[in-house]
Amino acid sequence: MLRVSVDAGRLSDIPALEQALGGKFIQAEISGDKAEVTILPVPSLEFFVNVWSCRAELYLVHGGNCTPAGEVLELDAEAAQALVDQVVYEDNDGAINMSGMYYPTSQESLALFQRVMETATLKQREVIADG
Repeated sequence: MLRVSVDAGRLSDIPALEQALGGKFIQAEISGDKAEVTILPVPSLEFFVNVWSCRAELYLVHGGNCTPAGEVLELDAEAAQALVDQVVYEDNDGAINMSGMYYPTSQESLALFQRVMETATLKQREVIADG
């Protein structure tokens, strides 16, 4: 974890602050016009692994939104599982029975994410015509 002092006004745009500091916002302690911010340094804010109810799912982050990758992309199952395992088990010493949002903390995770994205294809969306 990294602690950084910033102007408290920067807390009004957490995604921009995360981009500027190169990490995931954890908490802030505000004193007057200053804030002591705790950041988890990450090599990428483009994705994370969400673990809930003993299931892990890769999420993509874009424009302030989070989307389960499997909803919009056909993923290479082996590559996606390798990424999930790396992020949860290796990067964060987590487990499939420990719910939470797991962010990548290694260059290995970044390389695996690139592999997943290189092999992914967009899912076709059904078009429903009116009447």
